Amino acid sequence: MAKKLDNIKKIFSENLLDLENNLPMYLEKTVEVSDDFGGPSIYFHQEAIREIDIDFLGKRHLDMIYAVLPAWGMHRMGEDTKTKVINFEDFIAQIEKIRTKIEKLRDKHISEVIFDDLFHLVTQLRVSISDAFLVSSSKVLHHILPNLICPIDRQYSIRFMSQKKGLFDKSTIDFGGYEIYYAEIFLKEMISFIIKHESLLGKYINKEFNTSITKIFDNLLIVYVKNNRKKINGKNQ
Repeated sequence: MAKKLDNIKKIFSENLLDLENNLPMYLEKTVEVSDDFGGPSIYFHQEAIREIDIDFLGKRHLDMIYAVLPAWGMHRMGEDTKTKVINFEDFIAQIEKIRTKIEKLRDKHISEVIFDDLFHLVTQLRVSISDAFLVSSSKVLHHILPNLICPIDRQYSIRFMSQKKGLFDKSTIDFGGYEIYYAEIFLKEMISFIIKHESLLGKYINKEFNTSITKIFDNLLIVYVKNNRKKINGKNQ
């Protein structure tokens, strides 16, 4: 296990360093990320973020977060799959279990947050019928604490962590029993990167899809993977 984790840390660090060395270029590309999504994935995201300042964790805020999940691929209807969100009543109960911890972090700057507080939120929230938690919990928490927690997915975030530049493909990324360690490594590196580059990242916040500093970090990983995919016959895979 130690060898695998060391390899994940190494690849993640190398990709982050390369991203950092070309940060202005990739930041410019983040403003175009929304073009590849659009529709409900953008609408419900924007509405959930907007509700934070209107009625934090109120009925419409929770409705919009719940709606984001299928819009972001977390609920596949009519399929024999565990990629499904729990019932709304159970979803609310999960939020209520960690509400006190959320309220404690609500007004904190990312530099003021103790890593363990974020880690416990991400690992304790369970909103999917799957045993996996990192993708679904981070997407929910991002729409509650957008200045502290980045949405994480397998297609871009975890691929960025586990595949080297130029070797990004479209394979299914499996945590292989190491999900808790992926969560720890990702959150620590995310916090460090954002604090280091906060002033530059902050210039790219907008009302479209760069809605917070952590969403910009997420979009940076998306554009990095898109721009450095494995080539087959001279074309990106």
